[in-house]
Amino acid sequence: MNIFSLFFFGILFFLSPLFAETEIPPDEFRMTAYLDSENPIILEYEVEFWREKEGNVLNGKNFPISKLVPPGRVVLSVPQDYQFFRVRAVARMNIRGFWTEFNQIRRYPLTNQTSQTPKQVFVPRPQTKPDVFLSITNSKNENLTYLTRQNVILQSFDDTETKFVHYRFSGEPWKKEAKPSLEIAKDGFYELEYRAEDALGNVEKSNYLSFYVDQTPPKTDLQFQSESFRKGEVLYLSPKLKIGFSVEEEGSGLDYSLFRNYCKGESPGDWIQYKSPIPFSILSEKSCKNEIHLEYYSVDKVGNKESVSTLTFRLP
Repeated sequence: MNIFSLFFFGILFFLSPLFAETEIPPDEFRMTAYLDSENPIILEYEVEFWREKEGNVLNGKNFPISKLVPPGRVVLSVPQDYQFFRVRAVARMNIRGFWTEFNQIRRYPLTNQTSQTPKQVFVPRPQTKPDVFLSITNSKNENLTYLTRQNVILQSFDDTETKFVHYRFSGEPWKKEAKPSLEIAKDGFYELEYRAEDALGNVEKSNYLSFYVDQTPPKTDLQFQSESFRKGEVLYLSPKLKIGFSVEEEGSGLDYSLFRNYCKGESPGDWIQYKSPIPFSILSEKSCKNEIHLEYYSVDKVGNKESVSTLTFRLP
């Protein structure tokens, strides 16, 4: 029996030409996939399979097989001669995320001694526009409301003609405009009071809205859990090294951190979600002859994205 396995962030694939529950045609194998079902934005996933590639480019003469599958556990039938696949998420209104890099399906003999380390890859989320206000549960289990945009427009939607909208923040003097557009540039907690006035001078009762603003992205620092040394401008890392992430995020809280490592002059490849200190085995898996680039960044729960940072180093 052969087994194929690859692990994506939120996606776990087990591939085998034999499947215990049903008989499989000899020219196909079954893939059991566990797809992230906890993200309400994602409605389904698109999995695409390719036969072969020429150099670093997929062979366009062989058309791919594309399958749309729901989140959760699914079973896919795939022809044996397909060697590469990629995945992307699909959101509401058929909005599609970015594809992962193409990954080769590798076959391993299944024995009692076989031990595989799954590969973790981050599947990009679809770029949907969030609601104006987002409810977030923080580390203290408090449910807080965050504003996701820098400006708020106040307007009335009833049958009467609105002449003015009155508004103020946290007990400040009232202001009135026909259609206020409020620019909120500073992080912090806000209490907004507002009410509409019609053409006859009738003013409705005040409405109240409390929310937080977080427009500051996280800041990620690296922690070296072993020795490293510099020779000139070149940083060398010890084989016993692990690299940890220390993320400073004082607003909505950390959503996730990503990293990827690649040899100088090569394609960066897929992002990997950071969950624990990165061991030497991952940093050295590509057997780079020259310098290695480690790129990383973090994103908070509101969606503020940190700029990508790069660490360049060599292995001894």
